[in-house]
Amino acid sequence: MKLYSVPHSPFASKVRIQIYAKNLPVEIVAPEGFRTPEYEKINPLGKIPALDTGEVVLPESAVIMEFLEDSFPDNPLRPTDIKERALVNLFCQVPDTYVSPALFPLFAQVFGRTASDEDIAGHLANMKVQLAMLENLWVQYGRDQHNTLDLADCHLAPVMFFIFDVCASFGETDPLADCPALTAWWQWANNNEHISRVLVELDEGFKAFLTRMKG
Repeated sequence: MKLYSVPHSPFASKVRIQIYAKNLPVEIVAPEGFRTPEYEKINPLGKIPALDTGEVVLPESAVIMEFLEDSFPDNPLRPTDIKERALVNLFCQVPDTYVSPALFPLFAQVFGRTASDEDIAGHLANMKVQLAMLENLWVQYGRDQHNTLDLADCHLAPVMFFIFDVCASFGETDPLADCPALTAWWQWANNNEHISRVLVELDEGFKAFLTRMKG
């Protein structure tokens, strides 16, 4: 199998954490001619990541991760209990559905768009609202007692990387200051060998990407 990936993609990063944690026989390659008609022949959506299984090319990180769990059941990253699996699925979706969209307006400023100080303050405040919501869910559903890597961790870690990186650009050095449970999780995540490996890849890849954009 072959995963089309780039280091700074948060979506591909989720899958790479899973691949590393499960030690899967999946080759990780950068697509030639990303966002070109040639790559769209491989993945009609034209996006990263995509998994070439040898029989079909699967787009979308969540689809890929479920496929890999089904294909390689050893060292599972999702529970067998249906209630626990549903909760893991919940925390796979919440970051993408609620937290990431709050980050997008701030991302736009990093890439050169301009906004007033008032607008930026509003975007930062909204980010904190979404993080507070995630914090409440995290505690309510017992994720604060969780210390074993699962798919939800794979989904959240790249999102949290960009929250810290982008918010720091606006002087917000600790966006989790009011979220003790998420702070504890983030410390745990940074010490997990598979997550930390991908966080280094993200950091190096995003810096290189910004350099290319500014050049």
